[in-house]
This record gives sequence, structure tokens and C-alpha cells, in this order.
Amino acid sequence: MADHRGPHNQLRAFLCHSSGDKAFVRKLYRTLLADGFDPWLDEEKILPGQDWELAITEAVRASHVVVVCLSQKSITKEGFVQKEIKHALDVALEKPEGTIFLVPLRLDACDVPSSLRRWHWVNCFQEGWHGKLLAALHKRAVSLGLTLVEPAIRSTSLMEKSNLPPVRYCCKGESAESQCNIVFPQQVQQKITSHLSADTTREYGGLLLGREFEAPTFESPLLLIEDALPALHTKAQMTYVGFTPETFFDWEIGQGLVNKNGGQLTRVGWYHSHPRFGVFLSAADIHMSTTFQFRVTTPVALVIDPVNKEGAFFFIGEEPATSSQAGPKGFWQLRGPETPETASWSNMIRIADTLTAAQGRAIREHLANA
Repeated sequence: MADHRGPHNQLRAFLCHSSGDKAFVRKLYRTLLADGFDPWLDEEKILPGQDWELAITEAVRASHVVVVCLSQKSITKEGFVQKEIKHALDVALEKPEGTIFLVPLRLDACDVPSSLRRWHWVNCFQEGWHGKLLAALHKRAVSLGLTLVEPAIRSTSLMEKSNLPPVRYCCKGESAESQCNIVFPQQVQQKITSHLSADTTREYGGLLLGREFEAPTFESPLLLIEDALPALHTKAQMTYVGFTPETFFDWEIGQGLVNKNGGQLTRVGWYHSHPRFGVFLSAADIHMSTTFQFRVTTPVALVIDPVNKEGAFFFIGEEPATSSQAGPKGFWQLRGPETPETASWSNMIRIADTLTAAQGRAIREHLANA
């Protein structure tokens, strides 16, 4: 018999996958364990000396749910993963109508096999995929009368509370009279700068989390960046950075940890480095921006040259940027009471006038009352 180690009153979820997706599935296994489920992964459950093919077949039949991990690697590969899927399909046909048993999980933008298209799938490269997967597993667990465990996780935003008004920094070449709608805490800026400065032989990147809010004297919503999630798994060169399924997995879990304490942060943009090449959005950067799903009016891309110590924001979106949006942008810097004022980028100029002071007070009052 297959080893079904784990509490008998927890949902058993079989992780069907290709060997080429093992790194992602290991992360998924650990996360589902922390979420209170009993996931089944071959390298964790099959004992030495067991008939692995028989063990997997028995595990599929004994599971409450089968999560089918789909990628370009798995759908084009011949081998046992196809037998796993076929066996799961056979078991699914034995379940009552409406039962959640097969859950397709797309790791990249691959085609879903025709045999699985009748079941609604989850895209792990889109925001909210982890919550959707948990909702399906929870519903299945409730239908079976199984135990649900709420993981005790706590985290906080990086934004430090302060009564100091934000300081306006304008990018060289940007009109000082243009309205600035980006609010950027110094703690987040330092976290990103440290990440991108650690290795300047290639590009690195990450995700920006935050929210939009309205403030007096501003015609359009302000974008408050409250945290940054570095990408730990990337395909990169000196002039390019690409994000892997493992990166999107980390971001989803990381965003959930940040929000666990009651904050409701969403993805507002992304950041990456241009070591020695200055700050601009290349054609590849613009294309990369289209792969994200942002839920704010004006998502941004932050580009930093850690060698020349330059940085700037760029507005991105589905529509072409207007003349007022095009080009590098500065920001409003929030800082703590014990933190010295510094932009840390040589291409930024501090703006100090009556209008700027009034706008800074409006931002501070809104954040103090939020």
C-alpha cells in the first residue's frame, strides 16, 4: 500500500506534476503543509523499496483532491505524468457530479489538455491564485467533514508611521510643475536599492506592493508603495531579467504574508536594475510589463542603475502613455522621524515651494487618518 502518512482528518491532496516542474512543486508541497493540508509528493511519501508506480496509483485513488500542475514541460512530455493524469481522470469519473476532485493548476501560459478543460483551472502567474486554490481545497474539505487549520502567520508593512510631511523629488528633465502621484517610503526604497546593488553583473528585479488613495488638491489617485518583494528565481543576463513560475509562487505567498495582519496591499508595479546603462524602459521592459496583472489606475515600473546611482519611475499600462505620463518620474518620499532625508539617486532634485508644501501636508493628513 502507498504511504499516506499524515493526519487522517486532513485533506489529502495529490500533486501531479512533471519532473521538470519539481522545484515549483516542492514549494507548493511545503506551502500546503503550512496551510493545514496533507499534500502527497512522491519524493516525500514513497518509502525505499516500494514499487513507486503502484504507490503513485494507490495515492491518486486515496486522495481527496488531485492538483494537476500544467506547464509547457508537462503537456509536451511523454512518460508517467501522462499516466498519472489519465488515472486521475478515471477516478474523477467515479465521483458524484459537482465534486471538486481535479484542480488544474497552470504554472505558465500553456494550453490546457482537452481532457482537462471541463474543469476550471487556476493560473499561478496571476495575482490571487493561492487564495483561489485554497478556496477550492477548503470547499472540498468542508464537504468531507475534514479539519481546517488556520496557519498563524503575522507580518507588517514596511511603511513607518510618521508625522513628517513627505518630501517631493523630481527627476532631472521632468517638469517641476507636473503633478507627482507616487508616494515612496524611504524604507521600501532602501530595501530595493540594497537588493539591486548586491550584484551588478546582471539585472535583478521584483514586485511592488501598495494601494491607491484619494487626497485633496490632487486630480487623480495617488499610488502608495508600501512594500517590495524581490524575485529570488530569475532568468537574467546583463541586459535582461525574466521571472520564472517559482518567482510568481514566491510573490503570491509573500503578498499573502504581508496582508495577513489586516492590510490590503495589491500589486502596483514592478522594479528592476539597469547596471551601468541608466534609467529608461526598453522594448523588452515594456513587453515584460504586459505580463503582469495590475489592479490600479496607474501601475508603475521602477528602474534603478545601482552603479551610477540613478533611479526613476515610469507609468505603464495597456494604453500608450500620454504626454504628461511619458518619461521618467520622481516621487514623494516618506521617511521616519529618525531617518535622515536623502533621495540616494543622483538624478533626483528636491522640490520646495508653497504648492509642494501644501500637497505634502494633504498626503500626510490622509495617511495619518487612514
